[in-house]
Amino acid sequence: MLSIIGTVVREVASHLLDKPAQDAIKQKLTIARRVVENLGRDGRDYLKSLTREQLGASTQPIYPVQFFGRGRGYFDAARMSGDIIITGGLVGWDSEQGKNFPPALLDQIDVALGHLVRVLKESGTDVAGIVSMTMYITDSAMGEYRELYGNRDSGFGAVWKKHLGRHFSAMACISVSQLVEPNAKVELQVVAVVPKK
Repeated sequence: MLSIIGTVVREVASHLLDKPAQDAIKQKLTIARRVVENLGRDGRDYLKSLTREQLGASTQPIYPVQFFGRGRGYFDAARMSGDIIITGGLVGWDSEQGKNFPPALLDQIDVALGHLVRVLKESGTDVAGIVSMTMYITDSAMGEYRELYGNRDSGFGAVWKKHLGRHFSAMACISVSQLVEPNAKVELQVVAVVPKK
């Protein structure tokens, strides 16, 4: 599985990133492969032996100012050396007033996509940099998602266009039993790149 992911990442990087950024990705994939190979034998000792540089100390956490406070133990996105942006799970809560979720899935998707746009802007890119999006939908909301996605008049297209325009990327939609936040119905995770100048 790791080799498949590595191949995909290298292929995307070869088209979007300069040579130093590609080399940084190769180095991190090699380290990840070694970690996986060694976890069965003395994995903890191996991880402890890695330096901060080898682990990617060049990772820059992103905390958009519009979101309330910093998370404990996580950040909203990370900018990796080579200008790759990886978002954490972005949900459709009202970041101004706390963890208030609109009841409708479409409204949560609307809010989550708005958060995504702000995270990308804070990270130095925009929606044109999105390479891949994974949308996690709770089992209880999957029927609602299917109705939205399959119905031209559902408003899903208008919400998408409002935030992402006509930009489309590789995308997966995965049904999950539940999310950490009990009222959340959707969580987005995105990989994006900062365009070369």
